Amino acid sequence: MKIAFLMFSAYGQAGTSVATQTLANSLAARQHDVELVSLFQYHDAPPLRYAPGVSLRSLMDTRNGSADLDEPLHSVPSDHCAGFKPDDRNRYSRLVDERAAAYLAGCDADVVIATAPNTVTLLAVFGTGAYITLGQAHTHYHHQSPGSRKALDAAIPKLDAFVTVTSRDARTHQDAYGAVGTVFHAIPNAVPGTTLRSDVRGSRIVTSSGRMVDWKRFDLLITAFAQLGRRHPDWTLRIFGSGAEKAALRKQIDDLGANDRILLMGHTKHLREELAKAALHTSTSTDETFGLTIVEAMTCGVPVLSTAGPHGPSEIITDGVDGRLSPVGDADAFAKNLDLLMSDAELRAQLSVNALEASTRYSNEEQAKTYENFLAGLLTARDLRPEALCRSTPAGDLEFAVDPATAPGGHFTVLCVNASDGRQALLAAQAERAVDGRLYAVVPARLRLAPGTWNVLLRREDDGVMRRVKVRELQQSTNSLISSPAHTGPVRFRTVTRSEDEYLQIVSREFAAHAEVLSVETAGPHLTVRVYALGVAALPGGPQVDLAGQGAQVVAQSRKNADAQVLIPCAFSEGSASFTVDLQQYGDRMIDHDSIWDLSLSIPGNLTVSGESHRLRLGRFGDEILKRKPVNVYPKRTVTTSGGRAVAFHPYYTDSNYLSIGLKLAS
Repeated sequence: MKIAFLMFSAYGQAGTSVATQTLANSLAARQHDVELVSLFQYHDAPPLRYAPGVSLRSLMDTRNGSADLDEPLHSVPSDHCAGFKPDDRNRYSRLVDERAAAYLAGCDADVVIATAPNTVTLLAVFGTGAYITLGQAHTHYHHQSPGSRKALDAAIPKLDAFVTVTSRDARTHQDAYGAVGTVFHAIPNAVPGTTLRSDVRGSRIVTSSGRMVDWKRFDLLITAFAQLGRRHPDWTLRIFGSGAEKAALRKQIDDLGANDRILLMGHTKHLREELAKAALHTSTSTDETFGLTIVEAMTCGVPVLSTAGPHGPSEIITDGVDGRLSPVGDADAFAKNLDLLMSDAELRAQLSVNALEASTRYSNEEQAKTYENFLAGLLTARDLRPEALCRSTPAGDLEFAVDPATAPGGHFTVLCVNASDGRQALLAAQAERAVDGRLYAVVPARLRLAPGTWNVLLRREDDGVMRRVKVRELQQSTNSLISSPAHTGPVRFRTVTRSEDEYLQIVSREFAAHAEVLSVETAGPHLTVRVYALGVAALPGGPQVDLAGQGAQVVAQSRKNADAQVLIPCAFSEGSASFTVDLQQYGDRMIDHDSIWDLSLSIPGNLTVSGESHRLRLGRFGDEILKRKPVNVYPKRTVTTSGGRAVAFHPYYTDSNYLSIGLKLAS
């Protein structure tokens, strides 16, 4: 198959670049056609070696003198990617958006793999159905920055698959996104084997390595090792790496007087050669996405003592078999485990044999085989891309017919999945295949959907593959009210629509009671509104009551001052209520308190609203228009108040389709 990697740059040596190089070379060795697509080229040649079967393409040339650096669009921030830095030539600009979009539109690969948060975003936005779209996580779910987490949360549900380096992280992603159609899978990083071997019986060296940051907890390691000075005076601890915590660690060693036994070795380009000198390798992190150096040590036959972080170490090490696990954050427990391993050469030797064998699970060839099998399964499943003719009925039912060419297979189930969290998947119905080959399905109005936006998916029961239903054509009902207006709550509205990327959705709204706006008129200083109250009864569960003579009134409530409100009387006729806000009369009081006033219908205490609040916010949800604000636009009026001030006012719908009044002093 042809596999393309969309990466930040193939011209660096960061961890993600190395991991991509390893996988690309391994896949090429298995006769796959591999292309590396580097967003940025900032050197003449890549510093890493790529196999002959790996081709390289750059979308942006950011070397000195490149014409790309002078392109006007390279000074405009990306519409989709975070982290635009004007002084960084490798910045995510609008030009990067255009180049990525052009490449992905014409890409002839079978699979495109995005290796970093921003490239995952670009693939989700510009990728097409012509190939499998797959994202990778090189940092686990909870280690992402808030900006990256937000971008990934928007992008990942649009991908075919997402790969993490541990099973725990794959489950975390699955739980976070639920039934979105994206396949989550764990494939660990590859660590090439080596001929280096440690003398674990004779060595008296303990090693550790990594960036010197707080969550690596080198301070705990130093504390634990220092406790054993008298029992093991001929042992030394060598810590490789650098970082912000180095000075504090140096002071800790000074304070312990352990300068000859605990050595800060700095950075080395040949870490594995240093690990091969050790009798024991250690890791004290509170959490690790994977634990690359743990596997590197194991490839040398060095047993590892690690804290039992919930991700990498606990999946790599089998406690007591090929290494040891110790409680996170417990220096005394770590010292006890250290003492055990430092004292028992035969135990180290047995763990060494098993560690070397276990490390083969992470070989380049094993990783390539795992990816190969996973991608082959995705290619088999990709033939499910359901496209449908859709219709919503006035009663609130959703009916749709799926083109048989887009949904091969036997039995299918329709799922409605909450678009915001993915965790509220509801079984809707079985899709039935008719004599014409099409799949026909109905999501009935009686199926209770909690308030929110719901994606509609098909699940093929043959293999469990789930896909969102794409809309070819949609006949919408202009009525969204699906509950009876004659009885009390809940008041339910349902609108069948399509997402921005053309997938079938249901928007559900539900209220204990509701005041539906029927009309809004402005004339001179007067704002007249007509509403209909739904779900109001004299007794719980009783019939809807006419509010005439019941003392209901409208409340104009200040947005920022809870104590500021204006009470406005209502007139009732044929079940509806109308009221007029006289801005000449109320304008002075209102403008003195606030510039925004929200409108509600206040229901008297002798009536029940299904046990809920007796103040109903005025809103408009009764038809298929989901966004009122840009559609129902009313003229701004300027009135002279009774106090002699010129006040401009206009009614408007909020982003949530509720009615409010905006006020300001006219200039």
